[in-house]
Amino acid sequence: MYPRALYIGSHFLTEEFPVIEETPNIAKHTKRSLMAEFLDDRPEFAQIERDNYAPQCGDLVGIQIGPCVNHLGVVLLPTNFTHVLIKLNTCYSLIKDPTWWSRIKRVWRPQYA
Repeated sequence: MYPRALYIGSHFLTEEFPVIEETPNIAKHTKRSLMAEFLDDRPEFAQIERDNYAPQCGDLVGIQIGPCVNHLGVVLLPTNFTHVLIKLNTCYSLIKDPTWWSRIKRVWRPQYA
C-alpha cells in the first residue's frame, strides 16, 4: 500500500504497521469501508472533521470511489496530494480539484510522538 510505504519511508511508521487488507474490487460491492474502520482504530492517526477541512502536509485522505471510502492519498503540500490509480500509477493531484475534493470523505492526521 502506497501510503503505508510513504509513512514508513518518512519514519513515522515502522515495518510492523499492519497492511490494510482491502482491494478495490471488494470495496465496489459494499458500503462498509474496511480501510476507514481500520484507520479509525489506529492510535497513530487522529480523525479530522471533514467540514471546514484545511489540508496539512502528511494528512491521510480517504476518498470515496463507488459506495464507500476505498482509496487513500497522502497530502504532500496543502494544495497537492499523491495517490495511486490502477491504470495511471502514482499521481499527484490538486486537492481542491472538484474531482477529488468532493470525494474526500474522511481525513486522518498522523499523531507524531
